Amino acid sequence: MVDFDPDVLAKLKATGLYSDEQEQQLKKDRKRQDEQNERRRKENQRRQERNFGQQNRKGGKGGKGGGFAPQHVTAQCVHGVYGEVLSAPPATKPQAIATAPYNFIPLPDDVLPSPLDETLRTLLTDGNGTEKSQLSPEETRAVSQVFHAFRTQGKRYDGAITLSIENLTPLFIGGTGKDTFAPTGTPMIPGSELRGLTKNLLKMITCGTWRASEDMMDQHLYYRSLMAPRSAPFNSGLHALYADKMTGESASGRVVKNAKPGFLVKRGRRYFIYPLLDDERVHSIVIRDYMKSFHASDRDVRTSAVRWQGHTAYVQVGLLSTRGLKTKDEIEEFFRVTPPKQRNRIGKQYYKYFSIDDIDKAKGIEVPPEVLEEYRNDKNRRGMDLVRQNHVIGQAPTSIAGMAAFDAVIPCFYLAEDGVIKAFGHGQSFRIPYDHATMDAVPGYLKAPVVDFTDAMFGRTGKALSWASRVAFEDAVATHTKGTESESLAQALMQPNPTSFQLYLAQDKKDELVHWDTPGARIRGYKMYWHQKNGHDWRARTAERTTLAKREEGSANLLKTITPLKAGATFAGRIRFRDLDEVELGALLRVFHLAENNEEIAYKIGMGKSIGLGSIRIVAELSLEGADAYQTLFDGDGWQEPLQAADPAPFLAAYDAYVKQAGSAVEESYTRIRAALSAMLDYRSTQQIAQWEPATAAINGNTDDPSNHDTRFQNRNVLPTPQEVVQYAKKGL
Repeated sequence: MVDFDPDVLAKLKATGLYSDEQEQQLKKDRKRQDEQNERRRKENQRRQERNFGQQNRKGGKGGKGGGFAPQHVTAQCVHGVYGEVLSAPPATKPQAIATAPYNFIPLPDDVLPSPLDETLRTLLTDGNGTEKSQLSPEETRAVSQVFHAFRTQGKRYDGAITLSIENLTPLFIGGTGKDTFAPTGTPMIPGSELRGLTKNLLKMITCGTWRASEDMMDQHLYYRSLMAPRSAPFNSGLHALYADKMTGESASGRVVKNAKPGFLVKRGRRYFIYPLLDDERVHSIVIRDYMKSFHASDRDVRTSAVRWQGHTAYVQVGLLSTRGLKTKDEIEEFFRVTPPKQRNRIGKQYYKYFSIDDIDKAKGIEVPPEVLEEYRNDKNRRGMDLVRQNHVIGQAPTSIAGMAAFDAVIPCFYLAEDGVIKAFGHGQSFRIPYDHATMDAVPGYLKAPVVDFTDAMFGRTGKALSWASRVAFEDAVATHTKGTESESLAQALMQPNPTSFQLYLAQDKKDELVHWDTPGARIRGYKMYWHQKNGHDWRARTAERTTLAKREEGSANLLKTITPLKAGATFAGRIRFRDLDEVELGALLRVFHLAENNEEIAYKIGMGKSIGLGSIRIVAELSLEGADAYQTLFDGDGWQEPLQAADPAPFLAAYDAYVKQAGSAVEESYTRIRAALSAMLDYRSTQQIAQWEPATAAINGNTDDPSNHDTRFQNRNVLPTPQEVVQYAKKGL
C-alpha cells in the first residue's frame, strides 16, 4: 500500500475528493496488511527451520546434525534457513542461495579452433566471415582435398578406447516400457547415449561453439509479471517491462490495457485474428452474477476457460479463491469511496464477454507462423490454450453470416504492431514473449563459424557442406547385474525451465536481476546434474502425485513407472576412432581423465538424472593399431589382434599444450571449466558431505500449497556456482 504525498492529500481533502474517514480506513488497512505480512514472515521462518534445521536441533550445539541454521546478515535484509530472504528492500538483489539438482559449467571466453579450422574455415565462409549457404563444385572439391590431406599427412592414429562402466546409483535407460533398455534381453547402454555424453563433455573442455540446432533451442520465452514491486521487490524490473508492454495511458490519464479483443479463427493450418469493430463491443459481468447465471461452483471458476452461449463468448480467467467476490452494489460502493490507486486491492471482480457477430469481417490478420509456433512451445502455460482449445464450455459457432468458412473459433486478446500480430492470449493480461530470443544470450564469438573439435571429430551438418564422424560408439553391454529396483512411479522428470532466469542467466549485475530482455544478458553455461548418494529416494511422493493430479490434463503422465537396474552393474563398451591427430586424440581422452586433485570422477547418463539416477564410473583404456595391423591374419593359435595397449599421457599432454598455445583467454577458460567439472562430477563429495541432499534439492515453487511453498522461488534467489554449492554444503550453511 502506498501513502499519498501530504501536499496531494491536503488538496484532495480541500476539494472534497478525499475524507478523514477514508484516511483512517487506509491506515487501518495498512496496519492490517503489515500484521498479515509479519505473521506470514514468522510462519515462513518457522516452517523453514522445521524443514531444514531439524538435524541441527537434534544434534545440539557442536553436534553432528549439520542442519542449515538461520542466518541474520543485516538489519534490513532478514535471512532464514540456507540464507532464504524473508524480507528485503526493493533495491536489494536476491542472495545466491537457491538450490537445484543441476548447475552450470561456465562458458569459455573464446573458442578453441580445431587443427582443421585454419584451412577449412576459409573455404566455408565468405569475405565477411559468414558461413556460406552453398558451395560451388570447385569449392566442394577443395574441401574434400583439405580433408584428405589432413587425414593422410603427418602422424595419424587409428584405434579404440575400451570403456569399463559401473553404475554407482540405480540406472534407467529409457526404452518403450518400464524396464531399462535391453533389446536382446541383456541390459545395455546404447552407443548413442555414450556418444551424447562424450560429445557434450568434449565441447566443454575444448571451448567449443554454440549452435541453435545443437546446443540450445532458439526461441522466445514467455512471461507474465503481475505482482506489484512492493510485494515482490525482486520482480520489479520484470514487472516494469511487462507493464510497459501491456498497459498505456488514456488522454485523461487513466491506465488502460493495450491488449485488444478479437477472435482467433482457424482455417486449415492457418490462423487469423479478427478484431472487434470497436472496444465498446466488449462487456463485463460481475463474477458472482456469472456464477449464478451459469450455476457455476467455486471449483468451476478456479481454472481458465471459454464459455459459449450462442454467438457470445465469456472469457473466464481462473481465480485462486472466490471468498473475496462482491456483488455489483458492493463493488460500486467500494469504487465510490476508494482512491483510484487503491482500487485494485480487491482483486478481479469481472469477466469479459463479447460476440463474434461484432467482429470486423474485412480485417482478418494472419498470425505469423513463428508467433504461432512459439505460443505452442510455451511449456509454462497453465490453463487455457487457445490453439488446443482445452477448456471450452458449450458449443462454438460453426459459421458466421458474411464470413468465409472456418474450422474453429475462440475469443482472444492480442498485441499488434503496424498490422502484424506480435502476441495473443487468454484474458487481457496474458503471457507475452520476450523481445530477445534465447540464442541472443549466447555471446557472439561462440556463434562464429569456427570449425571446433566436435565439428572436426564428430562430423557436422552445415549449410554448405556436411562431413562424417571419425569416431564411432559401440553399445556397452552388461557383463554383470545385481537385479532391479522394485517397480515404482518415479518423480516427475521435468523439462528445462529457462523462464527461471535467476537460475539460467549469469546474474552479474550489482543491484538488479538479469532477465532475458536485460541488455547484455548471458546464459550461465552448460547444464549438468549433480550426483546423489546411492539410496537417494527417486520415487514419487504422495504429495507430488496429488498435486499433478489436480493440474491440467496430461500432467499426471509426467510420472512414469520404471524398474531401474540396481547399483553395481558392470558394462563393457568401446569407442573406435580413425585418422585422429595427436591433439584430437588427446582431447577425446581428456573427457575420461578429468580428475585434477584425486577426485572420484563419475558421469551421468540415461533417464532420471535429476532425481539421482544414472551416476556411472568409467575406466577408459587406450589401444592403438600398429603399423603392421591387418598384414598378418593369424597370431599363434588365433586371430591376430591389431590393437595394442598404449599410454594416454603423451596425448593428454599434447592437447594441454595446444590449449596453452591458443592464448590466455582459452587457457584461463579451460582451467575454469575443468574446475567446475571437477566440482560437479566428484562422486566422493556426494558420499561424504552430510548435508548434500538439501544443498542440491529442487526448490518447491508450488503456490497451490502455501504451507509447503518455498519463498526462495518467489523471491527469485540466485543459483550459486558449482564450487560455491560444494562449499556451502560442507559448511552446512
